[in-house]
Amino acid sequence: MTAVSTTRRIRPVTLNMVDSIMLDNFGTLRPAALVDFGIDSEAHYEALYYPVRAGDITPEALDAALGDGPALTKLVDVESNPHKGIVFKTAYDGYGDDDGGDTLVIEGPVS
Repeated sequence: MTAVSTTRRIRPVTLNMVDSIMLDNFGTLRPAALVDFGIDSEAHYEALYYPVRAGDITPEALDAALGDGPALTKLVDVESNPHKGIVFKTAYDGYGDDDGGDTLVIEGPVS
């Protein structure tokens, strides 16, 4: 019989974000992390930075919100976030929705 681990692995891009925050070194943050976490401004970075350092956001919670703007927005709704009301948007928001909102419609003759 083999043991099954219930520990969730943290994705590399999340590890990069957490390392950047904990080492207080924005320069080590990879471009993928900026995109995947919707970091559009210094305020967005700080809205994650302070709660992660305070322990209000765990690496696991951050990883679960990766690529999900609304989830990231909800995640930073903690006391240690100095940017109350900040909204996160990622390049992936809306993908996978079943409402057809992101369906490409091509009109006209098809050649």
